Amino acid sequence: MYLLLTWKDVDFALGNTFFIAAITTQILTYFWFVTLGLVSACIYLRCIQKPAPQTPLRRTLQIAPFLLTLGIVICGGVWRGNLPQKFYPWATNIVVMLLLLHFPISGVAIWRSRGRRGFVAALSLLQLYLSLCSSFVSSMSIADTWL
Repeated sequence: MYLLLTWKDVDFALGNTFFIAAITTQILTYFWFVTLGLVSACIYLRCIQKPAPQTPLRRTLQIAPFLLTLGIVICGGVWRGNLPQKFYPWATNIVVMLLLLHFPISGVAIWRSRGRRGFVAALSLLQLYLSLCSSFVSSMSIADTWL
């Protein structure tokens, strides 16, 4: 069996992905006090803590959870539940797996960042919050069950 993608399929998946990103942004603005608190904690801790030498591993560990969040949004857009093909029950497992990958990556990032642990912990909480919001919307999109 070959997977043939046409431009119409790619355009449909991109449209769904942007739709899920827009709904996630609406959730983040609806709970503005949580978003504002996490962002201001990141900014405050970044300003007061002394700069530590950045190695490529530390920088990658701080940015990797944002890529996981992007992967969650893309999974929700590609495997949307109302597609004319069939329902993909394993796609929800991929979203949960990407969400759970935050914990070991954040733990290693906090452990490896000497002198900046407060900032990295606040950044990890912000990334986890973004991923929770996007996985909520992506799971609704995959199952085609909207609240």
